[in-house]
Amino acid sequence: MGAINKKVVLILVSIFLLAIAGELIFPVIGEGGLLLLETLELTVDTLFEELLDFAPESAQLATAWIGLFFLLALLVWGVIKLTALYRSAREGAPAWWARKLRELQTWWESLAWYHQLLAVAYGVGVLLLVLLFV
Repeated sequence: MGAINKKVVLILVSIFLLAIAGELIFPVIGEGGLLLLETLELTVDTLFEELLDFAPESAQLATAWIGLFFLLALLVWGVIKLTALYRSAREGAPAWWARKLRELQTWWESLAWYHQLLAVAYGVGVLLLVLLFV
């Protein structure tokens, strides 16, 4: 068995924490992001006022325009990244699916008949529980 991948462990722990305490974590992340954004805005505003000798209203206006520019640049960057991700997933998905299907078939054929029966029963039981309690 190979070494434990730290990135996979981090992702699994994050998913677990979000499942257990998502209603507590999301507001903290949101407030932290807003606090960071407000601090950055105040810093840029102060730099405009102190270094470039802008009036307070002009500094706020310049800060707002710079923020809009960065938001639009971030939006364009995100769209470019998402289209690249979509293209790579679209090209790689059939090969990935075929590989996983082969792995599943190999695993299924390696099971004894009673383990196959138990796996099917387990799957049907989980499906019934989900249908009954959701």
